[in-house]
Amino acid sequence: MFADIEQQLADHLRQCLPADVAVETAADLEGVTESRLRTPAVHLVYQNYRVSQNRPDGKVSRIEQIWLAIVVTKNVRSVGSGQDARSESMTLADQVASQLMGQHLPGSTGPIQLSNPPNPSYSSGFSWLPVAFSVQTKMEAAKP
Repeated sequence: MFADIEQQLADHLRQCLPADVAVETAADLEGVTESRLRTPAVHLVYQNYRVSQNRPDGKVSRIEQIWLAIVVTKNVRSVGSGQDARSESMTLADQVASQLMGQHLPGSTGPIQLSNPPNPSYSSGFSWLPVAFSVQTKMEAAKP
């Protein structure tokens, strides 16, 4: 179920963001160093989940998955202040958020909603701006 959601999110963003924006999952990023990152990019990262409801018999649970779409840009024009890289990442983060908000993925039980993200960061011309969102899904016990 988690992998299905990740792939659906990646496919959706690849269809609606500009062609020069790389949309990458954890599998795409394994072993990649900062110097080899493609930018601009959106890194889809599973954050965690929380149980929002359990059926009394414990065989069905509704969960809220939290995902991060981390917008990564690089711009060394103002490397000291990071202003140019941050400005680029904010513009792309606006696009990411607007394309995800309200979408209903197959297998989900509700629309995508924004969540509270971790703090952004800036380093050596790179800007890392997370957009956090939740996806409601249902988990069921295995059938005997």
